[in-house]
Amino acid sequence: MVLIIDRTPGTLRDLYTATGGSFLAELVEIAGGKIAFAGGGPGSTRGYAKLSKEDLLASDPGVILDFIHGVKSRFAGDPMEAWGEMPELKAVRTRRVMGVNEDYVPHASQRIVQTAELFARLIHPEAK
Repeated sequence: MVLIIDRTPGTLRDLYTATGGSFLAELVEIAGGKIAFAGGGPGSTRGYAKLSKEDLLASDPGVILDFIHGVKSRFAGDPMEAWGEMPELKAVRTRRVMGVNEDYVPHASQRIVQTAELFARLIHPEAK
């Protein structure tokens, strides 16, 4: 799975992902997921990396969690609209691209348990 933490609004340009070593990647693992770029991606720094479309195609993630920064921000909207640019990805074909807009998620705070629970619900919706 891939956890997109930032991108150019409405497009799949300037994609940034959480990689191994980030607290977000650790929370994904706690939630039962596996980060596609666990060892870090091309150009990774401290658990985060810029991601190319080619890297995405090579990893072909089954799940994409895409941060949407605030309901009224420039990132708001259905993440599937932008991801429609890459219909060849398994996550897009199976509609397993999910927006994450909870304000506590990107921060290592006392609410990390809630973040891990949210990731578990998104990664494993059948386990309700």
